Amino acid sequence: MRTVFCLIVLLKSLDFIYLFQIKEYRFDRFFSSLFEEGLWPIFYFRSIKLPAKTLRNFLILLMVLFSLVFLFSLPVSSQLWLLILFPFVSFLIVSLSVLLTKIPVYFYRQSLINKARLLIRNSLAVFIGITGSYGKTTTKEYLCQILSSRYQVAKTEENMNTDVGVALSVIKNLKKNTQFFIVEMGAYKKGEIKAICDFVKPTLGIITAIGNQHLALFGSQENLIATKKELLEALPSSGRAYVNAETVGFKELTKNLSCEIIPFYPSKTKIEE
Repeated sequence: MRTVFCLIVLLKSLDFIYLFQIKEYRFDRFFSSLFEEGLWPIFYFRSIKLPAKTLRNFLILLMVLFSLVFLFSLPVSSQLWLLILFPFVSFLIVSLSVLLTKIPVYFYRQSLINKARLLIRNSLAVFIGITGSYGKTTTKEYLCQILSSRYQVAKTEENMNTDVGVALSVIKNLKKNTQFFIVEMGAYKKGEIKAICDFVKPTLGIITAIGNQHLALFGSQENLIATKKELLEALPSSGRAYVNAETVGFKELTKNLSCEIIPFYPSKTKIEE
């Protein structure tokens, strides 16, 4: 019984590690997903998926294994109850492990951001920030293709639009001859785009569109708009903000900015073959 119980908890713990991993180890994103999909499907009826082989996942797994040693020593009568509640046991163990690994991860992330900050400070490249509820990646790729015909252009890697993702992309892709660096910026709460802008120092900013993606995480559309506006607020007075004039919140986005505002109208744009 003890062996069966520990094996079940271990397998479910691996699945929770995977879930936290794809949610970037963020409890707000995890609980938002839990609210959308439901507790029972996630806790009891999911097929087990294994996490990636990363240092953080390895540390979390080690903590899970240490916890299983303790659980293995419990009386069989206690394990029968825990067997029924095994997903909650696994979730508790993994959650505590995620919290404990936040400490070394924080210092590692800061070291990456500081390294990227230094590279940017010593670069002559013009940094372009792109954010919005959708259309960020497409806009980044199109802009990169257009600029690459005349300039040396670099950009953030696919799906790497958080502060540490941007830092890793800068460290990898920013070269001495880079003239433009396009940065896709994502966020799930206020302050996250500002955190990216604090070390990227963009000169140009693009707002693609405002929608309802991740609205539950932001709490309101006002918070979502304010978060996207952080990019425009970070631009210098000599900078330029290209903003979708047809999107929700255009007036709020462009209010009280010190930089030049250039509205664009997607519905009126004609693409020539």
